[in-house]
Amino acid sequence: KTALLNERLALDSCKQYLELFVKSASDDTISSTFHDCFWVHEKRIAFLSGNISKGGVSAAFLTMKMKSLIMNSCFRFNDNPAEAMDEINKTLVNEYKVDMFISLLLCYFDISKSILSFVKAGNIEIISVSEEKSFLIDNEESPVLGFLSDSVYICNELFMIKDDKLIILNNGNTSHTTNISDLDFLLTKNKSLNADELCSVIAQSQYVKNQIESNVIIAIKT
Repeated sequence: KTALLNERLALDSCKQYLELFVKSASDDTISSTFHDCFWVHEKRIAFLSGNISKGGVSAAFLTMKMKSLIMNSCFRFNDNPAEAMDEINKTLVNEYKVDMFISLLLCYFDISKSILSFVKAGNIEIISVSEEKSFLIDNEESPVLGFLSDSVYICNELFMIKDDKLIILNNGNTSHTTNISDLDFLLTKNKSLNADELCSVIAQSQYVKNQIESNVIIAIKT
C-alpha cells in the first residue's frame, strides 16, 4: 500500500518570494519522509526535505524529533545551512545514537539577494528547468546524517530570477540517478500543467516511482 503526501509547502508569508510544492511516496502506510518551511531570519526562508532509511512507527517518531532538531539548529545558524547540518548530524550520532540514516536537503532562500543556499546529506539531485532544457545543478552525493559525527557538509549557492524553476529529487539512501532526457520528455509532454500537478506527475513517473524513497519538490521563484 502506498502512502502519498501532496501539498503546497510554503507558508503564506513566503509565497510572494518562493512557491514550493512537494510530493512523496512510501511503501509503508506510515511515511518515513518529512518536509518543512519556516522563516529563520527576517530576510531568509528555510525549507527542507528529509527521508529516513527505515519506515514504520520508529521512523515516524524520529521525524517528529527531526523537525524540532532541524528548526532549532537553523535558528542558531541562520546564515549558513551547512553549519546547521553539521550540528544536526553530531546530535544524531552523539546524543540520539540513532540506528537509522537520514537523507536531508536544507535550503535557505535570501529574499533580499535572491540567493538560494543549499546543503545536502544523501543522494539528492537539484535540476534547473527552463523552456530550452533541463540540467543538473548538483548531483554529487554527500554523507547521510546519523552515520559519522565528523562528516563534512558543503554549502552551495544559486542565484534565482523570477520564474526560475527547480526540481529537487531526494532519493534517500538509493544510488538512483535521473536521466535528464527522460525528464525533459516528461516536462515537454506535460508543459500545460501547473506546478502542483507537475509535481505529482514527476513523482508518479516510472523512473522516480521505482525509487521507493524518492521525494519530489518543485521550487519556483515568484
